[in-house]
Amino acid sequence: MTTTSTGTGQGSPDLATRLSRRLLHAVRKSPTASLAVGPLAVAARDRGRGQPILVHQMGKVASTALVETIEAATDRPVYHLHFLSRDGINFAATTYRDNWGVGGLPWHVFEATHVRRQLQRRGKWDVITVVRDPVAKNISGFFQIAKLQYHLDPATMTVDELQKHYLETYDEHDRPLNWIDHEIDAVFGADMYAQPFPTEVGWQLVEGERARVAIIRYEDLAQAASPAIKELLGLEVGQLVAANKTTNKAYGANQAALTESLVLPPAYLDMMYESKYATHFYSAEERATMRARWT
Repeated sequence: MTTTSTGTGQGSPDLATRLSRRLLHAVRKSPTASLAVGPLAVAARDRGRGQPILVHQMGKVASTALVETIEAATDRPVYHLHFLSRDGINFAATTYRDNWGVGGLPWHVFEATHVRRQLQRRGKWDVITVVRDPVAKNISGFFQIAKLQYHLDPATMTVDELQKHYLETYDEHDRPLNWIDHEIDAVFGADMYAQPFPTEVGWQLVEGERARVAIIRYEDLAQAASPAIKELLGLEVGQLVAANKTTNKAYGANQAALTESLVLPPAYLDMMYESKYATHFYSAEERATMRARWT
């Protein structure tokens, strides 16, 4: 999970915003109290700026670059979310509090809670989500949370140690396989699997009951992000803004080494690449190429 906060607005905050921020600061160490106050602070902060744009996706799919690119092209608030289901919000709050020992919840938890409360009260939402090779996504996710979640330091471990912990300690392998079902379809009344995905294009616009969803493949972001954003939002954007590069992190060299040398069991690769998720968004040839990378 990231702690990026977006949609900060223009000019000085008004009285309601300042008061809500002060109250939130006072209760920041109480997840229960801050979850009650935080969404009110989000609503005050973004009042009058139009309906938010939701960049709503699983972690480690270049979403920070999407957020910064869209923010540069619009005055509407842009929320960077990883969960909107009730279970997802509760899981995130619990993880920050109990597993990661974070003193206060990040803004994206409050933004998610605010949107959750507004789902039935507004018209259709504009949502952008990104899918990625599930094994590559999981490896990036493992490095992201290894220190906080599992008390491991990827920067100091051997490749053999990293491989063992990735397979045996990391416990979120199926998260990308189920994320669309739980966080897009169930939340917005959509069916992202109803129509074949155009793998030759790399993106698709899907109409749901409560949202218009542009879904883009991570591997095609360079050429697919601009037309997808234009079709969904009517915005002309250039290339994505580079952000959050793994090479800038302390564990970057070890992640690169693990990615180059990792060999994964056939049963694991079957689970990942024969899943509904992988077979829908990637062709047989693409999945064979991905699989070969780990064998």
